[in-house]
Amino acid sequence: MPDVILPTQRAIEAILRELFERDGVVYGVRDLTTVWGALLRAEHVVAANAEASAAHAAAAIGYMLCQSPRPGIATRNLRAALLVMFVTLRLNGLYLDAREADATRTVLGVADGSISEAALVAFLAANTREMPA
Repeated sequence: MPDVILPTQRAIEAILRELFERDGVVYGVRDLTTVWGALLRAEHVVAANAEASAAHAAAAIGYMLCQSPRPGIATRNLRAALLVMFVTLRLNGLYLDAREADATRTVLGVADGSISEAALVAFLAANTREMPA
C-alpha cells in the first residue's frame, strides 16, 4: 500500500479560515496542542499499522478533533473535523461518498461518545471511493 498522505497544520488552519469566510463561524485555533495531537495520532496510526489506510488516518484526526476535552478549534466546530477528514481522504485520491445527513450523524456521534474511533473508520471505509481519473 502506498504511503498515506496527511494534511499539515497549515492545511487545517486554512480549513478553519475557509469556514470563517464562508459561514462566519469563529476563526482561530485556541489550543494548538489539540490540532498537533490529532496530526500526531494519525501519524502514529499509520506508522504502527502497515495495513492502515487513508480512512484510518482521517478517522484518527477527526476523532481527536471531535473528542478533545479542550477543543483546539475555537467553536469546537464539528464541520471542521468533518472537512479535515474529507481533505485527508482527498489527499490520498479518495472522496467521501456519503449522504450529508449520515456524515453529520456520524460526527455528532463521535462528539457525544456514542460512536467509537473504530466505528468511524468503518464508516469512512464503507463510504469512501476512489476519485475518478
